Amino acid sequence: MDALNRWKNLPQKVRNTVVAIVLVAMLLFAWARGVGDADQVDLEDRRPAVTTTTSRAPAKWLGHYDYDLKRQVDRFGQECSELQEAFDWIDSARDGLKRKYGRNGVHVMQWLHDKMDRQGCYD
Repeated sequence: MDALNRWKNLPQKVRNTVVAIVLVAMLLFAWARGVGDADQVDLEDRRPAVTTTTSRAPAKWLGHYDYDLKRQVDRFGQECSELQEAFDWIDSARDGLKRKYGRNGVHVMQWLHDKMDRQGCYD
């Protein structure tokens, strides 16, 4: 009670100064803790977590073959004679493709045939 009486007996100018200092200190403390940052939303916190699965099989070229096979076929080149060499190479490797992929390469040969047809190799 004695402290309240002393507070009341202080001049108004001193009381206003003390209140201003306390308010500034409270605002600084709140700012330092981030309480006043309600309008600055961190979007990183709202982004859903990305989950990855390792059980999904990688995509296959033409639905059956590894992309390594496509890279090997692409190494032959894009000219008609080079595409025909790639076709012949796949044709000669049918047994190996059957063992490795369960397919005999007919999808690759069809892909090469369609590509040669689009390029006018049969004209």
